[in-house]
Amino acid sequence: MDSSPAGDPQPYVLVEVPQGVTPERYQDGANELALPTVPPRSLSAPPGPVPERKPSAHETGGLPLVAAVPSQQSPDGLTSPGEETEKESHFAKRFMGNMLVARLGRAGVQSVTSTMKLPLYLSPWGDNNPFVLPNLRKRDLALAGVMHFGADALIGSSLTAVETVVQHGATWTAEQSMDQGYDKIRGGSRPHSVKRQAGLTSVEVRIKHKLIGEEATLRFFESRDTAHVLSCARGWFCPYLYCSSRVSQLSRMKDFTVVEVMGPGLKADAALAPTLLSCITNEDAPICRLDAGEDAGTTSSHYKRLGIFFMGISPYRTASTWSQAKVPGEARIRFHLLTHIPAIVIPIKSSAPVCAWSPSTLDQMLNSREEYNDEVHRDGILRYLDTVIDVSYMRVQSRDTWRLELSAALDQILIGTKSIPSALGSIADAFSNEHGGIVMFRF
Repeated sequence: MDSSPAGDPQPYVLVEVPQGVTPERYQDGANELALPTVPPRSLSAPPGPVPERKPSAHETGGLPLVAAVPSQQSPDGLTSPGEETEKESHFAKRFMGNMLVARLGRAGVQSVTSTMKLPLYLSPWGDNNPFVLPNLRKRDLALAGVMHFGADALIGSSLTAVETVVQHGATWTAEQSMDQGYDKIRGGSRPHSVKRQAGLTSVEVRIKHKLIGEEATLRFFESRDTAHVLSCARGWFCPYLYCSSRVSQLSRMKDFTVVEVMGPGLKADAALAPTLLSCITNEDAPICRLDAGEDAGTTSSHYKRLGIFFMGISPYRTASTWSQAKVPGEARIRFHLLTHIPAIVIPIKSSAPVCAWSPSTLDQMLNSREEYNDEVHRDGILRYLDTVIDVSYMRVQSRDTWRLELSAALDQILIGTKSIPSALGSIADAFSNEHGGIVMFRF
């Protein structure tokens, strides 16, 4: 019979044996002192550190503890390049803005805006023409904005530039099949090919994105006043940005050594450099690699390397109709590499831009326009590369001589532009001299 007075609380249980566990496990621990019960702190007291306690065997069910899975990040705390989250415009903005009526309206508004800014800035295409033409396709009236919804929902930013037959999957929609024509439909899901001819390699790429009318963030290296206010050579690479819905503003009053694109970046931007490098065959000019290999820049930069190319650009159908390269949700551009001009790969710091280009064009190099000088051009690029290169991840044999090697490689590029072989007499059919120059992509 319980002798405790009514209303008293039940006595505390010192040891509670779980069901199915032998009580002998607790015989030794029954006489040990437990941790004292600490009263809760008052609200005015500062919070104290919480001691880390490992769960007991009966709390884990007898199972061993599993270590936490490490995060998929690089040692400097940044996510890997393959998992980078790129900027996306709002879905409703993209869906409504890619319709035919909206494209016509946006082209009109952009034309008016460019006309008002023309005395101070170049057009979004990087030239002196303020009128922006919309991309009009023959099936717009039939499809309107229906197919944009399906492609936009399934596809993120990607870059397609391959030489072997692959399956497009979701990227090969009925909209694109109609555009390519019945011949390509009969041939199946054909990829874009790399076209080679004597001294020239043309790579047609399709860059998918989820941007619409985003402002590009530009940074100018060694900005200075210019005497050539009407010149539009400095904006020769702007079509690449505008085709992917990144609007750039280049001042007429300023000149610069290199312009950097700091954002917004696409995953396709980082895929361009390895794609172009893979198109350079053993018979072409050798690639000058100053990086240490696969481990270059892993602890100092999100992206490991910077690829430096001399190239020309053109829209995917003609050599000058840029409005046809700005497809809703996609950019279709051709990159042209001169096979006798080498490419350069260097390790970079985390401050390196998405891409960058030199304002000097092939037309200036061939005709010495606007007081162009090879040595000044080379030295300016060297000064810029000195700000982004990561010497600690340079290959061992180039640690002391990398400046000389980089200078010699740039000389080969600039000399190669003036010694174009006679076989390239039809280079104007591929791209214009005003849209060729030195470009850099991080990857």
